[in-house]
Amino acid sequence: MKIIVLVFAVIILPCFAQNFPKNWENKMEKAIVKQFSATVAKQEIKDDYINSKNKHLYKLVSGDTTKGYLYVSKTQACHIGGCGNNSTNISSQSIYEYFTYFVITDINTKILHIEMLEYAAERGFEICNKRWLSKFVGHEPKNLSYGRNIDAISGATISGLAITGDVTNINVILEENN
Repeated sequence: MKIIVLVFAVIILPCFAQNFPKNWENKMEKAIVKQFSATVAKQEIKDDYINSKNKHLYKLVSGDTTKGYLYVSKTQACHIGGCGNNSTNISSQSIYEYFTYFVITDINTKILHIEMLEYAAERGFEICNKRWLSKFVGHEPKNLSYGRNIDAISGATISGLAITGDVTNINVILEENN
């Protein structure tokens, strides 16, 4: 019985409730270990809004201590001719393109790490730049403002606004669930 419980704790607890591609899980796990110098368990915070929008928030726990949070989000941005185009020839599905990223915060939601997992949009890929993403580090999500403390990027305005606005969800969700 002890062996079964130990195997469960070692194999199941480090896994994500959501089935992410293995390379994504590896990137997130590597970043978490780097930030907290240890592997931590991930406990998904259930929220009807974010779970219905391809977004996931996890509490990062070591023993009885919450170390921080992990936010994984598939966020929509527009492609050229999409959001601003009122043409009836464009279906609502075709006006959006998506990108997926994750954020690690400390217990007070100060951003420690942000990284792009997948960027499939035609334009705005400049937001994948690690130097630009580093502008988020050290800020609390609720205090982010595109063009003020997060530099605007020529050619990536819509994607930049989308990721900056989406990161603020972390505080909103935590306030609703605490």
